[in-house]
Amino acid sequence: MPLLVILVVCLVYIYIFYFFFEDSGPFLQKMFNYCFLCYIISHLFCIFLNPGIPSFKYNSEIIEKLKSKEINELDCTKCKICNLTYKLTDRIGHCDKCEICYYGYDHHCIWIGHCIGKYNGIFFVFFILGIFIFFLICLAIIFVKIIAVSFKNNIY
Repeated sequence: MPLLVILVVCLVYIYIFYFFFEDSGPFLQKMFNYCFLCYIISHLFCIFLNPGIPSFKYNSEIIEKLKSKEINELDCTKCKICNLTYKLTDRIGHCDKCEICYYGYDHHCIWIGHCIGKYNGIFFVFFILGIFIFFLICLAIIFVKIIAVSFKNNIY
């Protein structure tokens, strides 16, 4: 699904680029290309970066610290589904769709194909901003094209 989304946006890019670009002006053209590049890079980073899966080493370290009383039991909790023991200050959350706990878990994103967590969260923000500005510029380019065609047809 995520790569299908990238394919559809690339097809929109190619369509706009070849059919609407000549009348839009250099500023919109540069903004269009930069936003598309920002979108593609951030989307790929979101897809391929680890969202923040705690390691087995993390789990065993927390259990050892609990056994040796270095950490208070009230400061820790255990995930009921995947049995991960973690400190409450680490902000770990469990995804029901992936069946995995993540650092800084935010949500499971269908456009990316997995969860948004601590390590790919900033790229997700760039992904959302990039795609939003990209489509606004697409609308602006189409609007400029419509105005150019209507002025061209009204001149006698």
